[in-house]
Amino acid sequence: GLKWDTTTDQITFPTESPIPQRPITKRAILKETALLFDPLGFLTPVHIRAKILLQKMWLEKTSWDEEISPVLRNSWNNIYSDLCSARTIHVPREYFNNFQNSPAELHVFCDASESAYGAVAYLKQNELISLVIAKSRVAPIKSITLPRLELMAVLIGARLAKFTAAAF
Repeated sequence: GLKWDTTTDQITFPTESPIPQRPITKRAILKETALLFDPLGFLTPVHIRAKILLQKMWLEKTSWDEEISPVLRNSWNNIYSDLCSARTIHVPREYFNNFQNSPAELHVFCDASESAYGAVAYLKQNELISLVIAKSRVAPIKSITLPRLELMAVLIGARLAKFTAAAF
């Protein structure tokens, strides 16, 4: 899970580095991806790439214990490297030092591509900007138009805005 460093008041991720499993299978990739618990979406750029890779393996009908193809192995090695690097990320728990003294603005951004869609929420107070939460989804296997995927991203963004506004 997430760790709270009480001395620096920061949220950190587990620092134990995962041991790369050989052979690289769909089961091993899912295990390594699931090791980092990220309910606030700070690691969304890495997690979504791993989810897209898993979807590709489903499309190729790769079994759970079958070694993946060399093309997918190269993609996984890049993602695995990023997952290991993500363990060094420290996120300040407090958004701003003087939150009550001036108003804050909530900004939500949404986007979609052919492979994924998502949204992110930021709080802005004066010149300070803090990431609050991010959510993403892998695009469905059945082909959907880009405008529809953009609308699905907007739906996630609206839900994030509602959730975040209710928390403050």
